[in-house]
Amino acid sequence: MADPVVIGIIGSTLVTPSVVAFYALSRQRAEFRETRRRELRDLLDEGARAITQALRAHEDMPWEWSIGVMPPEDRAVEIVAARRATIERARHVKDRLLIRLPEDHPVVSAFEEATVALDGFKPINRAYEQRRDWMPHREAFYTARQTVLDARRGYLAAARAIEG
Repeated sequence: MADPVVIGIIGSTLVTPSVVAFYALSRQRAEFRETRRRELRDLLDEGARAITQALRAHEDMPWEWSIGVMPPEDRAVEIVAARRATIERARHVKDRLLIRLPEDHPVVSAFEEATVALDGFKPINRAYEQRRDWMPHREAFYTARQTVLDARRGYLAAARAIEG
């Protein structure tokens, strides 16, 4: 039979630090996973916000066109710049999603669809900048808007699936 003193020494010098180290490591891993989950949730929220802001930035376009707020007026130039910035903000979020999720992840695919849908506003923005008539672009505008809304719904559904 082993000497109780030897068992006590072995237990206090080998086993206890190993258990403490294992517990500390598992706790660090859990904290890291929680931090990553929070960061991803914040990024998913930012993605939804970016799509919505880009959509909202374009929603007043028919009204502005109809009342004659057109470039080169300062207000119209600011509006066009803001619209472009919202689309670029969405692209930046997509890049950040690609850092955290695989390229074939449903959230990334859904967000890609949304950014492609936002590109549907580009020819309409160009026509607005060139002071063209609204009527030939009316149908394209409403189609682009509906495409963005559908893509946004797909992104939100994919993001909710991650959140569980």
